[in-house]
Amino acid sequence: KDKLLTLLKVMSYIVGVVSIWAICQYFGVGYYAGLNPDVRLLIPSFLGNPNFAGMFVAGGLFLNLWNLFSSKSWARLVQLLFIACHIFALMIFTSRGALLGLAIGFAVVLIGLLIRKQWKALSISAAILIILAAANLLFFNTIRNNTLVNLSSDQSASQRWYAWDNAFTTIKHKPLLGSGLGNYFINYRQNQDS
Repeated sequence: KDKLLTLLKVMSYIVGVVSIWAICQYFGVGYYAGLNPDVRLLIPSFLGNPNFAGMFVAGGLFLNLWNLFSSKSWARLVQLLFIACHIFALMIFTSRGALLGLAIGFAVVLIGLLIRKQWKALSISAAILIILAAANLLFFNTIRNNTLVNLSSDQSASQRWYAWDNAFTTIKHKPLLGSGLGNYFINYRQNQDS
């Protein structure tokens, strides 16, 4: 049990380092442009992909939250610093999947704390969630739009729009039973031809 607790604490510090490095890259320290700098300037951190790093940090935020409640004195300040860094890093990673995972994780944590009637932990967790939501509402789109260099050449976005358009076209033509399991690419080609 002690080895597991030590491993979780070490992991929470590693996640903190990933967040701090991402923030340094955001301010130009150790930044590299990635594979497609003419479309989007991404903050890769140590993991090389902002979505992977964002999901890693989102999961790690809960380790730091746990350490915040189980630590004493100065270690709590370190955990609060890491949580603040995680919130900022999640904004600069601009990973919607990481934010969705974080929201679901917070919902589970808040429900668990509510069931266990741990009011102090519940209020601190809720405050962190409110700060995260406010930061998301205020800064996420601004930071995401600042990373775009050329929206018209963002292939990821245009492919997603086409996939959505293709899905809606298929639903329009086959609303009740759909196209059948595994037939997406057949419909994709048919819709592409028309």
